[in-house]
Amino acid sequence: MSLIEPLDNARSRDVKRRKDLILGSSAVIALCGVFIVGASLLDFSRKPVPAPESESAVRIEETRIEKTPLEEARGKETRAGKKPEPGPVVTGEEARAQFKKRIGKYENETAPLLAAANLDAWNRKAAAEIEGLEREAMERFQAEDYSGALARVQELEQKADAVLAEKGRAFREALENARAALDDWRYDDARRQVERALSIEPESTEALILQKRIAALPDVLPLLERAKIAQVENNPEKERDLLRQVLQAVPDHEATVRRVATLSRTLDDRAFAQHISDAYASLEKGKVRAARRAYEAAKGIYPAREDLSLLSAKLQASERSVRIRSALRNAKKAVREDNWRKARDHFLVAKKYLPNDARVVEGLARARKILSLRKALSQYAADPYRLGNGNVQAQAEKTLAQANAASQHSRALGRQAREVATLIRKMNTKVRMTVISDNRTYVRVRGVGKVGVVSRKEIRIKPGRYTFEGVRDGFHSKLIKVTVPYDRTGFSVKVICDDPI
Repeated sequence: MSLIEPLDNARSRDVKRRKDLILGSSAVIALCGVFIVGASLLDFSRKPVPAPESESAVRIEETRIEKTPLEEARGKETRAGKKPEPGPVVTGEEARAQFKKRIGKYENETAPLLAAANLDAWNRKAAAEIEGLEREAMERFQAEDYSGALARVQELEQKADAVLAEKGRAFREALENARAALDDWRYDDARRQVERALSIEPESTEALILQKRIAALPDVLPLLERAKIAQVENNPEKERDLLRQVLQAVPDHEATVRRVATLSRTLDDRAFAQHISDAYASLEKGKVRAARRAYEAAKGIYPAREDLSLLSAKLQASERSVRIRSALRNAKKAVREDNWRKARDHFLVAKKYLPNDARVVEGLARARKILSLRKALSQYAADPYRLGNGNVQAQAEKTLAQANAASQHSRALGRQAREVATLIRKMNTKVRMTVISDNRTYVRVRGVGKVGVVSRKEIRIKPGRYTFEGVRDGFHSKLIKVTVPYDRTGFSVKVICDDPI
């Protein structure tokens, strides 16, 4: 029931009492008039007969009037000799109006906050005190003790404000206690404290996350025991692996995070030292690749360690020697295999380290020369008819002379030289071919000579590309381009002007 409803009921009763009071006052006034009239008729000259003292004595019982805390305080000040400061005089109606205003504000603003604070779960004493003040305030109001009711409302407001202020502190305290218990792996205490925090702030994300982590402790504690055993056994790798599993459940446990970091450093130091040792051992055995792998593994752990600089210098020197030996060995092998392209590449590698070495300089020059000659000979072989040109043939013969001189180092070059020499000979050997015409067309070979007016004639001509021309009066001239092959016989060409003008 709302705290305002009793106020309305009390208001109705107050109106009724006022009506009754007016009627009662009228009756009293009438009775007083009758009494005055009767008294005027009495004889006051006679002495009254005194009544016995025991019977006429009037007992006056002291009635204790309950005072508000403010009145009590003022009374104490008076008894102590202090003069209380005069407070504002509040009439009954004013106290009643103030009470209604303040109790309404309390019900609309403060009471919902108290309900949300869930006091029964974490401060039952305060909840009982607030409930008592609410009840007492309403009882005094219903008894028309408006000043007392107003005083109780003031106490109620002060108490509610204090409790609401206490809520935040109590929540933080419970949450910190839960964290401390979690840090010490005290499951029961941690669970109890986080439940207390959630009883104060049920929707707190922070508390709910902490509760979830605390709930994982029953699974975590066995891992911690195994980690302790691993520590006793001086097995840091196993201990670290177990603690990493712990951190999956409680990732922000600082002590465990620090321990894992310490173990990781210990293991990294150990692994780094082992890799460095393996690298030097491999270099001593001439296993440069294995040394390089060990070096890279160590660098992956501590890339800026001074140990790496010393090892790197020695490793590079060893790798340099290995590369030189490997390049010369591979170049020599390529020469034996008549693979001068590979030989050239290996000599180039060796030249990076031994630019003035006679073996490298001479080998690289020979490889380049042979490759150049083979390229030129390949071009002649690809288009033999170019050799029909005198200038081209002269250049080809010059190339052949150089190739023959270098062929002692390259079998493939010797074969190419012989092939091109054969092509030159064939291109200089005339072949038979037949010219066919109509005995009316004049036939000639441009740049070579005339054939004449023939019906059929056999001529001898060098292989190559030629243009046969036919001329006849009254007809368009005809040009026929012919390639005379160097590797065929019985070749013929037909030249007839048959297109009239």
